[in-house]
Amino acid sequence: MGKNFQLTAIALTMTIASLTACSSPSVKEEEAKTPLQVTVSIVPQEYFVKRIGGDRVSVNAMIQPGTDPHTYEPKPEQLKTTAQSQAYFKIGVSLEDAWKDRLNSVNQQMLI
Repeated sequence: MGKNFQLTAIALTMTIASLTACSSPSVKEEEAKTPLQVTVSIVPQEYFVKRIGGDRVSVNAMIQPGTDPHTYEPKPEQLKTTAQSQAYFKIGVSLEDAWKDRLNSVNQQMLI
């Protein structure tokens, strides 16, 4: 009984594992397909984050080309996008310190 029981248990375990693998995708797998919403300060950062994250990230750059970082004011749609971001990558520009508290108040769950 010992050897047959072990073989039956192994066969049953492998069958359950293969059936589970063929089932519908789990919530975590579906979440993995949804791009991570990321906000960065400047366009060159956006370039690097997109190259690293590929289709796994959707990147919002706060300061667009032609905008002076010293007089920058986020647009309402940028704040809305930032409120939906899961992460904010800092690079050390003055805007980050000036707007840190406001951006954090818009989205307290965002990783910085």
